[in-house]
Amino acid sequence: MRSLVLLLLCTSFVASAQSYSSNGKKYRDKFSFELAPGERVERTWFHYVVSSTNDGLWIVRTFYPETGRITSVVTYADAQLTTKSGPAKYWYDDGRLSDEGSYVENDRFGPWNELRGSGSYTKGIQDGPWVLHLSDAAQDSGSFEKGKRSGEWVRSDSLGRPLLTRHYKAGKLDGECTMYDLVKGTTKHRVYLADSLVEGVLDDDMVDERMPFLRDCEHLSTVAERLACTEMMIIAYISENLSYPKEAMKLGVSGTAWFSFTVEKDGTISKVTALNGLCRDIEEECIRVLQGMPTWVPGEQFGKAVRVQYNQPVRFTLR
Repeated sequence: MRSLVLLLLCTSFVASAQSYSSNGKKYRDKFSFELAPGERVERTWFHYVVSSTNDGLWIVRTFYPETGRITSVVTYADAQLTTKSGPAKYWYDDGRLSDEGSYVENDRFGPWNELRGSGSYTKGIQDGPWVLHLSDAAQDSGSFEKGKRSGEWVRSDSLGRPLLTRHYKAGKLDGECTMYDLVKGTTKHRVYLADSLVEGVLDDDMVDERMPFLRDCEHLSTVAERLACTEMMIIAYISENLSYPKEAMKLGVSGTAWFSFTVEKDGTISKVTALNGLCRDIEEECIRVLQGMPTWVPGEQFGKAVRVQYNQPVRFTLR
């Protein structure tokens, strides 16, 4: 499988209600967890527990309701739960820790460890050194400047041997790009200026990757147009075919559900899996819709068709 997990744009569904405000005695003993010293439970519901601390902070714990497994612990500065401020942790439904760090006024700030990698944020924007985790224990390392790649980035294998080096300026390839063939012991070079090739040959072996795109976008001439078309068509497809499950809406289940799927070498979709399903009804509805997506043109890496994994968020919002 291709060594990168891609994130598609989020699709939102809105219903009328308010999150984390309900309280029910029948859910009081539903979830097992430990309170910190000075922390007390304020209210419990079908999928969450809200607590407060002696120092004026508020903590929301969310759970996958059918299994009782915890999916997040987030600290808030106010009783209205509008301002994230302090430590936060997120887990996938299978128990893997996905993200851990701190918020300042709703923005990720400082060091964060994420399933995709680790690095720092400034006001919610990636800034400074980052190490991105790829498949087969490979990694991509470099720096971000105000959310855009900057300077030298190095892709290396599980043994730390460089596979590809390139230079960026304001998020665009700018400077020398070198690919290392560890089997043949050879290298290939190209030079870019603002994402445009100015020196070297753009042959298939030197093409690091080509993203998959929907076949209905194949008529467009540029990569950027095809990818933009793909994202917009996926949003439109999900919006037209997915409904907010009534029981989940009634119980106030909201948030961002995360799913992964694989674009196979023949362009078909496989392995639609819930990472964070929020609850069973939402999970089943999202999987049903994602399994019926239109056909894709497969991705390529170094001139060969490859399987590509995508992560797709779907936001369910209660107002």
